[in-house]
Amino acid sequence: SDERTNYYSTRMGFDVFRFLSFTPTYSLNRVYERRIMSDLTTFSYPKSLQQTAGFNAYINLAKWFSPSINYSITTNENNNINITTVTIGQVTRRYDIGEMKTITRNSQGSIGFTFNASNIVPDVKGLRTLVINSNYQIQDGDQWNYVERSFDSKKYLWIRSLLKPSSDFAQRQSATMKDNYSINMRVQPFEGWRFSNDRFNPLTTLNLTSNFIYILQKNYTYDVLTKTVSKTLPDLSLSISSMEDFFKIKKWVRSMAMNVKYSNKVDTVEKNSRDNTYNTSFEFLFYLLNFMSTTLSYNFQGGEKRDLRVNQIVQRNRKDSFLVQGTFDVKSYRFTPRIDYSREYAEGVLGTVITNTTIITPSLLVRTDVKIPRTVKIPFMKETVFDNRITWTTNTSYQLKRSRVSISDNNALFSLSSNAEIEASRNLRLSLNISVHRFWHKYLKQEDYIAYQFGTNLIFQF
Repeated sequence: SDERTNYYSTRMGFDVFRFLSFTPTYSLNRVYERRIMSDLTTFSYPKSLQQTAGFNAYINLAKWFSPSINYSITTNENNNINITTVTIGQVTRRYDIGEMKTITRNSQGSIGFTFNASNIVPDVKGLRTLVINSNYQIQDGDQWNYVERSFDSKKYLWIRSLLKPSSDFAQRQSATMKDNYSINMRVQPFEGWRFSNDRFNPLTTLNLTSNFIYILQKNYTYDVLTKTVSKTLPDLSLSISSMEDFFKIKKWVRSMAMNVKYSNKVDTVEKNSRDNTYNTSFEFLFYLLNFMSTTLSYNFQGGEKRDLRVNQIVQRNRKDSFLVQGTFDVKSYRFTPRIDYSREYAEGVLGTVITNTTIITPSLLVRTDVKIPRTVKIPFMKETVFDNRITWTTNTSYQLKRSRVSISDNNALFSLSSNAEIEASRNLRLSLNISVHRFWHKYLKQEDYIAYQFGTNLIFQF
């Protein structure tokens, strides 16, 4: 057998009246196969086809309103390369080579624009910082089986319109249609303001961000519909800096910043289930006593799952986590002590507790990066200077886990890992690493273990 491939593509650009830019694209790839039979007779058939069609458009209607639009669809056809027998119900049909094909299509498109209030009210403080990004996007796909060879799928450029093959055996095996709506808004409401009381100056750094996301997805399996809706509202974040002025604590703290986030997401499978997830977090960053860079954070995650078929909550869960971290330098060493705390709790049907676990993990990270240059005299050669740059990182942690529900979650783990890299010169580098882990189980002593690892690597680079 032999194959012949024909490929065509084109791309054009149009500018209409200076406000519309339109760029259509098209490509077509056909593959034909010719077979030589045992009796030296030959026959040919279309083996495959791939078509991609789309466009990009930019509409400049006003300085503050310039939407962009794009759409593309890819169609793939694959003919049967062997004799195929298909049975649907009590009817059976035999297809010769190349007589039927499978069609797969995928498309995506979007329309969006960005609104800048500064283009309309450039002199209004606060409002001029308002920026709104909105977008609508579609993502579709489908697959058709047992379509007759003569059917022309190239002209069907919209997946949400069904194909119309003439074969009684042709069927849509699956299809997905997804609509995504999103809006993002950010603003600095007190930008450019002057306060008579310096205590309120941090408000000029206040930054507010809000997101709205709505996703509608329809999945078809042999025309059986499953509909899923995902909605995120609200999704808010707030950030503000220089808070030491507000609290009048500049003597002890500087560069104090706060970040606050809250989101609520609901995922619904129509007539089946609904998942509600919410998240709240607080983070404080500041430099303490001109000595330590400090981070304090708290995060809360919670949610519940409801079975819509019986209208009953089947699971509730929440997780609280807290972090304290500091970083300070002593001579050429940087120390980062840290402690993590988390508690996870979950209830099943009828309020049965299925998870109740607490984890406390103190740790210490030590890092240094120094140079110790040395001059070495090699016989019959000039003196050579070695940089001897040493980068050393060591991390030590102790994790204590306790659970009132699961016996296996009552244990402790000590971990020590250290890595050193010695760069004698640009051509010579040596790395060393070692790690040790010690595990203790509170009840199952047979689970205790100690593990260690050591490695080295010498690199010559020319």
